[in-house]
Amino acid sequence: MITYALAAKLFESFSILRWNDRLRPIELLETDHHALKSMLTYFLGKQLETSGTTVDWRKVVDVNVLDLLSKISTSDIQSTVRRALKKEDAFKQLIIRDWNKPSLKLNDIVRTALNEYVNGGETTSVEYKILRFSHKYITFREFEIIKASSSQNDDIKEIEHKLKKELDDATHENFGNDADDLITEKSQIAKIMEIAGRLRYQTRWSQTPRIPQTSVLGHSMYCAVLAYFFSIEAELDSDRIVNNFYAALFHDLPEALSRDIISPVKKADPAISKLIEKEEKRLCEKEIFSKTPETWSSHFRFITGQMCPKEDKLNDNQLDDEIDKNLQRKEFNEHAEFSNRILKDSGKYLIVKWGKDNKTPYKEPMDNYKSEAGIDGKLLKVCDNLAAFMEARMSLQHGIRSPHLDNGLSNALSACQGRKIYNLVVDDFFESITF
Repeated sequence: MITYALAAKLFESFSILRWNDRLRPIELLETDHHALKSMLTYFLGKQLETSGTTVDWRKVVDVNVLDLLSKISTSDIQSTVRRALKKEDAFKQLIIRDWNKPSLKLNDIVRTALNEYVNGGETTSVEYKILRFSHKYITFREFEIIKASSSQNDDIKEIEHKLKKELDDATHENFGNDADDLITEKSQIAKIMEIAGRLRYQTRWSQTPRIPQTSVLGHSMYCAVLAYFFSIEAELDSDRIVNNFYAALFHDLPEALSRDIISPVKKADPAISKLIEKEEKRLCEKEIFSKTPETWSSHFRFITGQMCPKEDKLNDNQLDDEIDKNLQRKEFNEHAEFSNRILKDSGKYLIVKWGKDNKTPYKEPMDNYKSEAGIDGKLLKVCDNLAAFMEARMSLQHGIRSPHLDNGLSNALSACQGRKIYNLVVDDFFESITF
């Protein structure tokens, strides 16, 4: 199980600012940048797969996470300076030492991958091209926010010219003449990314002051990184690690359309909750899934948990016969995007119940499907609750307290305590808290 010290270290990304030497209408956080970049890697990779390109998804996810770890260690160094420092052994060792602190208890698999990432220089694979383009694209979109608030002086024009050239190079050198079909102003991917980008402007816990503030977008990335670490600690295979990462990353995507509705409102009455869910579904169908290319729309629905395009429940034709379909529907209705789910070779879904935490010895029901394409929804829900716990506790540690934070901390704690997932005992996380 990961330690509280590691979760707190990961949380530092919410305090790292981008473009901090420029006038900016909003704070541009490193976590938010990585969230949008990671989302774009999914869309680009799926689109490339439709043209016959093979994508090593584990490598894409690994680098998405490892790059964030390196940024946490080195904070907000200006990009030109960072590129120069990345070549120096002392800089590389700084990052490696920072994550090798005993209190973090970094998993050996992640430690090895981080060492290879920091010391690596691979620049030719399709995965590198996806990651490089995604970074350049999101960086340019951030600059457009800066540009709107800045005087059109020579400095701004020079930055714009440089970023345009870097984006153009990353586009055509990496993807050739097909690049314009991947992400242009009129492409469907660009339209979905524009919607996802709205999560950057939505503040979590909007009814109370907090330090640091976190956006819905940053929360999604933090959940995805926790899911990545949890999945590795649970010894899941690469496909499951990838699916859990992206499922956590996209779990709040509907809120880009409905906004982040606070729990006291959302859970005030079952009728209100149902109405919100129905309206989110309608908006998602209209604004997101209608724009998703048909070749990978079904996989995106599986990742997001939005698997009922026309009805409020899964129909018999969508469900596999292995488990009673009424029981599957009941499980999906209860947990929705946090349901344990398998995508069978037939294209049908299998909804697997959450394990009963009070059973001894504990047996994770999803353990029977470790080798199949699946998403561990229970694991994702724990990550979601732990993220809320960290958001509240970090603010309390900074001296900002309110009844909303106290209640949120208590609710997140009670939702996590006693939980077990595979070989993970979530109480071990809380027992590791020493500060």
